[in-house]
Amino acid sequence: MRSSSFCGLWKNVLLAAAVALMLSACSGSGTEAESSLAETKAESSLAASEVRETAKEAGNSSESEYKASDTWTEDDEVQDPGIRVLYPYLETQYDQEYDAQGQLLASVSYQTIKLYDETGSLGALNAALDEWNAARAEEADVEFKALLEIASEASLLSSAEFFNGYQSQSSIEIMRADSSLLSFIETVYSFTGGAHGNAGLSCATYDSETGRKLELTDVVSNTEALADYIIEHMGDGAFDVQGLFEDWQDIVRAEITDGTENAFTEESAAADESAKLKFVLTEDSLRAYFVPYEIGPWALGTVTVDVPYTVKEIGFNEAYISGTEQTVWRLDPYTELRLDINSDGVDEAIELSYQTTEDQNQFAYKLFVGEGQSEEIEGSSVSGSCGYGIQQAYIMKTPEDGYVFYGECLSDNDWRYLTLIDISDMSEAEPVEYYEAFYDNVPVSSGSFYLSTRGDLISTCMLRREHKAGADGLPLAVQEDFYVNDLLLTSKIEVRGTDTKTGSELVIPADTDLRVVSSDEFEHVVVELEDGCQAELTIDADEWPHRINGTDIEECFEGVYFAG
Repeated sequence: MRSSSFCGLWKNVLLAAAVALMLSACSGSGTEAESSLAETKAESSLAASEVRETAKEAGNSSESEYKASDTWTEDDEVQDPGIRVLYPYLETQYDQEYDAQGQLLASVSYQTIKLYDETGSLGALNAALDEWNAARAEEADVEFKALLEIASEASLLSSAEFFNGYQSQSSIEIMRADSSLLSFIETVYSFTGGAHGNAGLSCATYDSETGRKLELTDVVSNTEALADYIIEHMGDGAFDVQGLFEDWQDIVRAEITDGTENAFTEESAAADESAKLKFVLTEDSLRAYFVPYEIGPWALGTVTVDVPYTVKEIGFNEAYISGTEQTVWRLDPYTELRLDINSDGVDEAIELSYQTTEDQNQFAYKLFVGEGQSEEIEGSSVSGSCGYGIQQAYIMKTPEDGYVFYGECLSDNDWRYLTLIDISDMSEAEPVEYYEAFYDNVPVSSGSFYLSTRGDLISTCMLRREHKAGADGLPLAVQEDFYVNDLLLTSKIEVRGTDTKTGSELVIPADTDLRVVSSDEFEHVVVELEDGCQAELTIDADEWPHRINGTDIEECFEGVYFAG
């Protein structure tokens, strides 16, 4: 029995029929024709808020109260994120196979990476990522077949109670994504029996304009100086260099210098990537990675060394120096993150862990913040509920130099919401909840990031809109309307709408392919036709089914889907 499923922006888009009914019942009646534009916007914003709140309540079983969405206005000052931020999102792919008794034989999961491109300026970079994704998919397929072959043999030799299947899991962490470059790492963990699994790591950095993958020599001009710096500062971490392999310095120098001397030649293209330095570029430094067994034993784990752009003798390429500060940090469970959150010159320890509850179907978390750098760290903690668990978590820096924990919680029907804690002052810290969440979006700047939710106005679909961290650190919506993700429709009949440029009537002929661009989730959606024209469609959501010009939406368009 083989199970293969796709998890991405459309993962498990399941809502009960009650959601659609409640959405239609709470949509409101719209404004009178003579109302001013300002009044229309105000009423629409209020009604849309009520609609989305109703959808949240129907799709999420959490008993917690949600904070209503605040929206940015023209009077607000937009936080400048520095150079233009990119908006990456990750899609997780799975492949599994079980034996006749339902025992897992082999499982492979990995992530692909894409970028939202509203302006159409990232064609070259997205094309390069498509190639990377295709190569990763092919690699994963080969890996799955190999795991399945050895797992099938192993399961015959082992008692079922001692065989848990062979697995390979990988995840991507975005280190930097802006108009200059995209840099990320992929961490792989595989288990095929034995005392422990195997860990691997690969890095990639692309020029955002050209889409070309950058070699080390594109970034630094003096590789010898880079090697000297990394060797000198290898012991700055929390381990003793005496525990490294005897020839670790030679290995480091060879990866940096020998691995770059033939850059941009056929020889280097065919060279073993493991013989080259694994690196990414962050906002303020080049970060070098050395995986287990590379320069030290398994117990040492992955070793990282940060090389600041301020080290002049290395000769960093100014085109790839960010000039901005890091404002988002990923926080993995049971992994200590250190940040100077109170500006006292000493890093505080931040750690996320889980707690047990009486209800085995519900989870709780504890966020600990401790001061000092001794092994026995004293600090404070805040606990809260998180539905079925936290999917991903980040620390975001606010415009006022505060720090806020953003945890994405999973609830019924894969509905997700955020739990937020201001950790700048733990003595008064309390969780606050916000119903929009990351889903597959990856924040790279607290000044601009996407949060997503589900829509049900024209079809069940995923929506997203831009946010920023407000002065209090809580998410502040920068746009009223939502972008609609990947919803393609074909008109079954002639549909009347309004041309968004001229304000005049626009008739969409039957058999016209169109893309849904945006929605206020209250009474209108914007669609784009094949010729690039955009039309606003007014939707009557007072009753079910929703209607356009008095006609059931499903009779107007092919491709419409309402969950439930």
